[in-house]
Amino acid sequence: MKSLGIVGYGRMGRLLASALKDRYHIHIYDIRPEVMCPRNYRLYEDLKTLVLDSDIIMVATPINTTPEALTQIRDYFNELKCGKKIVFDIASIKSGIIDILTTFPRDIGVCSIHPLFGPDVPKIDGEKIIIIPVRNDLKTLYIIEHIFTELGVKTIRCDDPLVHDKAIAVTIILPYIIAIGYGLVANKFGIEVLEDFGGPSFKYLMNYSRRIYSDNPSLIYDLIMNNKSKNIFNEFIETVIDILELSDRRDFRLLIEKVASSIYSSSNDKYL
Repeated sequence: MKSLGIVGYGRMGRLLASALKDRYHIHIYDIRPEVMCPRNYRLYEDLKTLVLDSDIIMVATPINTTPEALTQIRDYFNELKCGKKIVFDIASIKSGIIDILTTFPRDIGVCSIHPLFGPDVPKIDGEKIIIIPVRNDLKTLYIIEHIFTELGVKTIRCDDPLVHDKAIAVTIILPYIIAIGYGLVANKFGIEVLEDFGGPSFKYLMNYSRRIYSDNPSLIYDLIMNNKSKNIFNEFIETVIDILELSDRRDFRLLIEKVASSIYSSSNDKYL
């Protein structure tokens, strides 16, 4: 049985360790000295030894520390010359990370993934991950793909990290910003007061806002405070301003009809 070294034993690290524990010897490293893990895992006090002992290394640190962790692991590989191994990360934003992975020694397989689920899912069977090849390393991509398809996870390949980051800005980060902003405005007005006036739309938006506000603030900060996120938010603001500046009811109707045709051209039950 091969070994899987997990760098960063936070909520996602714990989830994926639990999902893979029957297929790999699990090695854990975390910078927090108070971290505890199951007795059938091996907890390491230093990253260098985990790198040396692990066949596959998954970096599951927070987004803001992932580049530093990858750089440190790369430097260990350059020093140790420890043979063929595989390294991949699970960060939600790939800007800068792919550049670091391309600098790893050529005998190290590298890949990047983005799980499209959070640590609160009861099981990862049926969930999706994005897989991004690095250096056209298709052999490593297929290995990582196999690791997760064996668990019932659907894998989606994306060859361009810029496309990934732009898509994530629209599908994840913009909804986060909208939920945070809505919660702030509702709180200023008085949520208890609004509950007496709110209908289905208010209930839907408040329920979504509650889910976002219960998430890790550090994760939210790292997601929204990057250039891709700011660009998409600026585009959203400009779009809202353009809508509000429409002076003709007909123009507004045509705009709604145009977008509606795109929205309803896809399967209606995808988002239920």
